[in-house]
Amino acid sequence: MALVQAALAGRLTGIFSQPGDNAAAKAVEWASAYTSYALPAMAGVLLPTFLGIEQAAFLAGILPVFNNPNSTSVQFANALANAVEAFWLLPPVLFAGPAVAGAVTGFPGKPLLIAQLIGVLSNKYQQAAQPARQIADALDIATKTVVVTFAPPPGSTTTLV
Repeated sequence: MALVQAALAGRLTGIFSQPGDNAAAKAVEWASAYTSYALPAMAGVLLPTFLGIEQAAFLAGILPVFNNPNSTSVQFANALANAVEAFWLLPPVLFAGPAVAGAVTGFPGKPLLIAQLIGVLSNKYQQAAQPARQIADALDIATKTVVVTFAPPPGSTTTLV
């Protein structure tokens, strides 16, 4: 996937640095940041076909914890991991190219993402850039585990050797 972690870290730093306590607006900014990060994803040389509902799926996953001022780091980590999973799998993002197509079929990095996020969110930081970079790192690593399964081109047969 041609994903740029630094761009995501920059967006998250901006979100963390902005004053304000409008939880819903912050959740929308998070969803927008992740969507912008994910748009140039690639599976091999194939590009994704987004339906325009992925950002809404991500937002639906994180909005409840943003709206709950008593959310814990564990709840937030789980919500964010579920949001990433929903982004790619509800419905599955399709990838296509000349004579080949595929779809997202898995997200094995979800448990790792949850563990990394719990660690990051359990610490205190002096500057917004540090947790933003660590969260972006965790999201980047986990997102790159998204599995795309390809179907053989029409008229071909699959041979196992």
